[in-house]
Amino acid sequence: MTERIAISLDTPLLRAIERERKRLRLSRSEFMRFTTQAYFDAIERKRRDDEYERAYREMPETREELDALNAVAAHTASLIADKW
Repeated sequence: MTERIAISLDTPLLRAIERERKRLRLSRSEFMRFTTQAYFDAIERKRRDDEYERAYREMPETREELDALNAVAAHTASLIADKW
């Protein structure tokens, strides 16, 4: 379902929107949907990143996990270096 709304924008902002939506070949509605969704997606990405960082600070990798990761990386690098 969609609904119509009326909004007021400062002239410089409206001009910037018009330039960009024309460049992207979008209608005003498409542009506003696209940019609004992008804004909410960015907020969600930031929330997830913050949550990941918090969890990582609470429980960083152990020395054993880092050693295993380094061993896998070294093995992968040797496979890439080999001439098949």
